[in-house]
Amino acid sequence: MTQANASGKVRRGAGLLALICFLVLAGLGIRHVVHQPYFDIHHIEVTGDTSFTNVGALEKTLWEKLNGNYFFADLDPMRAAVEEVPWVASAKVERLWPDTIRVEIEKRRPIAIWGGTRLISDRGEIFALKNLDTPEAQGLPSFSGPDAMAHEVVEMYGPLSVTVEKLGAKIRDLSVTDRGSWSVVIEGGDIPSTKIELGRNTRDSRVQDRLELVAAHYQEVSRMMGGPPGSIDARYVNAFAATLPRERPKTDAQPSAPGTAAGSAKPAAAAGPGPAGADRAGTTRKGPSV
Repeated sequence: MTQANASGKVRRGAGLLALICFLVLAGLGIRHVVHQPYFDIHHIEVTGDTSFTNVGALEKTLWEKLNGNYFFADLDPMRAAVEEVPWVASAKVERLWPDTIRVEIEKRRPIAIWGGTRLISDRGEIFALKNLDTPEAQGLPSFSGPDAMAHEVVEMYGPLSVTVEKLGAKIRDLSVTDRGSWSVVIEGGDIPSTKIELGRNTRDSRVQDRLELVAAHYQEVSRMMGGPPGSIDARYVNAFAATLPRERPKTDAQPSAPGTAAGSAKPAAAAGPGPAGADRAGTTRKGPSV
């Protein structure tokens, strides 16, 4: 190795060492700067729908979760603290230069009371409150079923509600069993509280189609029976059975005992073309589709 080559290697080594020292010192300098007090967080801003909570108490919780300055604050614990609030669907936490943390809240929108004790949102999220005596819970319908089917119940509610509204009524109760058998209770206008058994979805008949059939012939059946049906069994293919009204006007030709709804315990009418073999009483030899 010549003296010139050796000298060149020494200079390159010295230059590399100097660069490393410079980067280390620069890193230490930057770290020192970003930890200065003027990068501390001085404001926490909560936005979105906060009508459900005490904003002051929520901000206090966020300050307690804050650890670090603008550059080093861990935002995940703050987000988790907000999303633990039952009414919160999600929370977005971000930094705003130079000294602010902003928390944007998306509130859950309840559409029903689930199982009598909790609420369910339009996303199918079940959540519990200390009590249901809140303005948001008043007047909501009731849903029930296995928790695992919550999303399916919400999805079913939409099209069924549209069908019931054609009758000038609303769904007051929507239920599904663990075997997938559906039923609704409708009420509104001239329609008293009426339970409709809808059964399960099958290849031959969907739950929505059975309710559509009921809606299409409801007024006709009511006129034929002399009043709104007491209950409806739509677990048939292209047919449904209805019980007599709970209270029917007395006539000389049709007496009834006081306090008794004559014939209310048996099917009294059916509508729709029905399958082959449907009899006049509204039953069908194929039997319910449950």
